[in-house]
Amino acid sequence: MAVENDATAAGIAGSAFADVGPVYRDALQAELDQAVFMRHVHSVRVELAADVSQAAAVGTAMVVLRNLLESPNAGDRSALAR
Repeated sequence: MAVENDATAAGIAGSAFADVGPVYRDALQAELDQAVFMRHVHSVRVELAADVSQAAAVGTAMVVLRNLLESPNAGDRSALAR
């Protein structure tokens, strides 16, 4: 399971959510909507990833690419030039 958060949204993804994702999404949304603290701060929208079965692989690839692009070592970026 992967959970991504920002100030206004929580995205859930992972192969476990392929079949039961809507059930978890609705339950999590209901809990967040009822949370006293969150109601006073702002609303949070819960969403399923567009392709829950591939989301973990895509997320991992994004982390690897970001680390390569942000690396202060130019040698690390040479792998991208191939």
